[in-house]
Amino acid sequence: MSGKDTSSLRLKKRRRPTEISKSTRDTESEETRLFLSWLSKYYVDFSAGALPVVEEFLIEDNGDATFLNSQPQAARDSQDKLRVFYDPKTLTVKKLNCMLKNINLNVFRALQKTIKHCSYLNVLQLDFCDLSREQVEVLEETLKLQSSMRYLSLRGNPRCRDNAYLLVNVGLKVLNLRMCQIDQHALKKVSDAFLSSSPDAGLLHLDLSSNQLFDGSCKYIASILRCDRGLLSLNVSDCKITDNGLAEILECFRRFELRDEELFLRRKLRLEYYGMLYGSGITYRTDIEQLIKTHPFTSAVESEDGKLYCAGNNKLENLNLAYNALTDGGIDLVMKLLFESTAETRLTRIGLEGNGEGLDAKKSVGDLLRISRGRQSAASVRSKGSLRRKVSSGRNLTSSLGTGAN
Repeated sequence: MSGKDTSSLRLKKRRRPTEISKSTRDTESEETRLFLSWLSKYYVDFSAGALPVVEEFLIEDNGDATFLNSQPQAARDSQDKLRVFYDPKTLTVKKLNCMLKNINLNVFRALQKTIKHCSYLNVLQLDFCDLSREQVEVLEETLKLQSSMRYLSLRGNPRCRDNAYLLVNVGLKVLNLRMCQIDQHALKKVSDAFLSSSPDAGLLHLDLSSNQLFDGSCKYIASILRCDRGLLSLNVSDCKITDNGLAEILECFRRFELRDEELFLRRKLRLEYYGMLYGSGITYRTDIEQLIKTHPFTSAVESEDGKLYCAGNNKLENLNLAYNALTDGGIDLVMKLLFESTAETRLTRIGLEGNGEGLDAKKSVGDLLRISRGRQSAASVRSKGSLRRKVSSGRNLTSSLGTGAN
């Protein structure tokens, strides 16, 4: 993904001058003034115990974060902290970093209620909080009502792995599930969630790195990429994937035959669409008309010899395969895909660090990606040139029609 990662803000140890902080406080919004009051209230309401240390920061234009409050060093060194980051212009809460160990359900409910008041919250980090399956269910409810939320990080929460699939279709653009001990069974649930979602209205980046995926999970990684055409970046580094698993993943970038579950989804979507057209009362999705036009299983399918084939994934741009168990043979598979003219991929970055031993092979992959980017850029220029010619042709036609009318 392009742009600065909103999850990593640099914290300045020095404070702003007192007069600037005071000026900021004098003009702060109601949301800023009441955040601590809301948090305190809900901690009492849910008997959540003692409040954590709350550290407040102001996000600066250059990405740094400056302290707004001053606390004793002992308090700042406490293990349980809640870091709150405010927008520099509106002074609304934009990011919450919950550095809380072993959050029980009462504490989580208090946080949930507090978050509902933060109507401009974009980023929520709950890393290493030991969240349970039940807490993920509560989080799903919150995110469905929090339309501003775009980034969620659950790094290091292994107990939530079986319910991680609940977070696929809640409006997020970035979901970080690194080090959550996600295995083949948990990933199947995630894959099924992608299968039932809109192909271009969900996540842009999914981080599954440092999980127990192995080759057995690669069919589910491929399944995600077969049906989802909105995902731009996928991180499966350090997941113990070998050449066999990689081969299965790469097949989704080529034309493929629809599987039974994919055929079932295609029939279901078409049935609902015709139900909407003819008023048979079997339509359950309000977005079915748009979905039937954009879903690859209905819009990018060709029939051949009695079988249905779908165009391969041509949306993913970044695939991180670093630090797996790939050999030089696996890197050759990547090179073969990039060489093929039939595979119209948009891959512009493939992470292969920590795999194989042939530096020349990795360099060749980099060269091929640069060539691929050049082709895409040239295609974009040609497309714009064609559009200009069409516009010019349209103007000439309009001009000639106008002359004839006179």
